[in-house]
Amino acid sequence: MPPPLRVAVAGMGGFAASHHAALAELEARGLCRVVATCDPHPGAFTVRDGVEVFPSLDAMLVVAPDVVTLPTPIPLHAEQHAAVVAAEAACYLEKPPSLWWPEYVAMATRDEGARVPTQVGFNFVGDPFRQALKRRILDGEFGPLQEVTFLGLWPRERAYYTRNDWAGRLRTGGHPVFDSPFGNAMAHYVQNLLFWGGEPVAKVETVRAWLARAHLIESCDTGFVAARLAGGVILRLGVTHAGTETADRETLVLRDARVTFPNWRTARIDGADGRTEILESDVRDQGEMLRRNFEEYFAVVRGERPAPTTSLAESASFVRLCGLAFASSEIRTLTSDSADEAGRVTVKGLNDRLRRFVESGDWPTDEPREVSGPL
Repeated sequence: MPPPLRVAVAGMGGFAASHHAALAELEARGLCRVVATCDPHPGAFTVRDGVEVFPSLDAMLVVAPDVVTLPTPIPLHAEQHAAVVAAEAACYLEKPPSLWWPEYVAMATRDEGARVPTQVGFNFVGDPFRQALKRRILDGEFGPLQEVTFLGLWPRERAYYTRNDWAGRLRTGGHPVFDSPFGNAMAHYVQNLLFWGGEPVAKVETVRAWLARAHLIESCDTGFVAARLAGGVILRLGVTHAGTETADRETLVLRDARVTFPNWRTARIDGADGRTEILESDVRDQGEMLRRNFEEYFAVVRGERPAPTTSLAESASFVRLCGLAFASSEIRTLTSDSADEAGRVTVKGLNDRLRRFVESGDWPTDEPREVSGPL
């Protein structure tokens, strides 16, 4: 067995805690050793014995880790990614890499000279049951792909938007952020649709969007987004952080079958011939999914796999889709019908409109303008 990779984690709280937990299990199997971590307020957290604690990423990089994971705020990704690449460490970067196109392009260009290509943490696309289903789609088993859609009803409280200085913002400190449900919380599902739509990832040709806010925020918390992908596949997203109902539904429409995901680890294939097939992931929970993603990336770092599951280059369509959505639409203000003490707001009829849009492309008002760039 090769010696364990020396890993450093940027951050100790928030989603960084999930990184620490996943890496601890891989360390117990001898695949890695967490040698360092950093946080501006390290005294607020506890670490395992043998892990050095630093006040900043730059200070942490002096330990010369093999791999650095960046479960850090979106506005910090570009600067921190540059530092990791310059230190010649492999970088595991949490999604999204950036939501500002010029910044993303600079990151992707920089990564071309990296010692090891960066992996972006879009977790679901690496699941073996999704990879196997995509091979069947590419082999033409179900006929041509026609549509890919996602309905995401994910209520958020006031605390979600007050937890930091960039949530729900278009900019923070002059830095473009463009936070949104489709760009951040539901980004995994958006990348899933692009993964289904092409090989290795569908290219986005044009986008139309209708964006709105019900919470008292600068950016949008609701999005009706349609895109035409290379090859003619249609993509539709209907997502919101308003309301109290929770639902997510990923759907693929092919000539000879319809594939629906009642949850992230189950797929139902309804064939035109009347047959039904149920596919189940062997991944038990999202913690295990993260561990598998790390394990796959470590194999890339050791030269045992040719490329990351999702590279920075393969994130281009995702960033382009998000950017063109904002270019297509002003952000409208929705009048909420009610708000509870936690700050959840509801808009009458909104969820029904989102469902209709996802199912049939029925826009809530006039069809928005189509945009294709440049960004």
